[in-house]
Amino acid sequence: MKPSIQIYGQFGDFWSNACVSRGIASAFVSHRWETTIHDRNGQYDGLWFNAVCGMDEADVGLYVGYAVRATELLAGHRVKIGAFIAESAVVPQEWAACANICDLVVVPSRWTAQAYVRGGTNPAKVVVAHHGLHPCFAAKTSPTAKPSGKFLHVAGARDFIERKGTPQLIEAWRRLPDSVGQLIIRTPTSPALQALAPDLVGRVSFDFHDVAMRPEEMKQYLLGGGWDAVIQPSRAESFGLCPVEARACGIPVIMTAESGHKEHVEFNDTIIETGSEAPIKVNGIPNGLAPTVTPEAIVAAVSDFKFNEDKRRRLASMMVDGRYAARWAWPVVLRKVIEKLTPSRKRRL
Repeated sequence: MKPSIQIYGQFGDFWSNACVSRGIASAFVSHRWETTIHDRNGQYDGLWFNAVCGMDEADVGLYVGYAVRATELLAGHRVKIGAFIAESAVVPQEWAACANICDLVVVPSRWTAQAYVRGGTNPAKVVVAHHGLHPCFAAKTSPTAKPSGKFLHVAGARDFIERKGTPQLIEAWRRLPDSVGQLIIRTPTSPALQALAPDLVGRVSFDFHDVAMRPEEMKQYLLGGGWDAVIQPSRAESFGLCPVEARACGIPVIMTAESGHKEHVEFNDTIIETGSEAPIKVNGIPNGLAPTVTPEAIVAAVSDFKFNEDKRRRLASMMVDGRYAARWAWPVVLRKVIEKLTPSRKRRL
């Protein structure tokens, strides 16, 4: 008899929670689990795997999202798993307490693991399993447009603009020479961000969107954009998948190497130096902490990238052979977690 699992998540749009929910479900299906998925709004879209949609009294229950909702949803399952994130170096005690009702607390980075442990979660329950790539990124495809003096920054945070380091990035672009090129910020509509760049018309542009792209669309956006690099000076990332997607498309990456980004740094990345932890405003965490980033550090990193641009492009182009993307496939990144839950190993929980 196949092992079975009930997964509670978001399956109706293409923001990060939904992409992670689908990815986790696809990994269990790939490992031959009977998988039932439940979306609280009853919406199921973009599935690339076969799973039953609805509710099931499976032995194993898994909740994807913020920890505070896990208790009620997992109550009826003997084995409880929480797949949690946190955009801070520490989480509230309430979040940590909710995580403690789980047998396993699955987080995408060591930084997030430490945040839950600092908040009070039992460290023996916590296991790190990275976020993965949609299968569309596995195809060996090089950029269709040549670099054209444009840098892409994916902000994706209308209300918490400090998390991705976007204000510091805009200020850095004000200090960089015009010859560096144009910065394109892809973000939900944000008057707060627009207000930071009134004098940078033509140098900083906003690609506003209130609906997230499907992964297939995001891949084409990366391949066809003519980007010199993807630049993510993030202060707080539970994992931060954008650089992984960019590398799979052969695009150079400029990013910070702390918080969740530390999990996937590559030898050919251009690193933005970070400073010590400081308060940050993030979703649901009143006492948020994260490393700091300065405009000066971003200016230094972009200048270094421009000086070594030909080399960075050449190394980036070597990552589209499919092997890099294969390392980040969902069945691969979740293999250890799924092996812990196979029937012969359940007694370990």
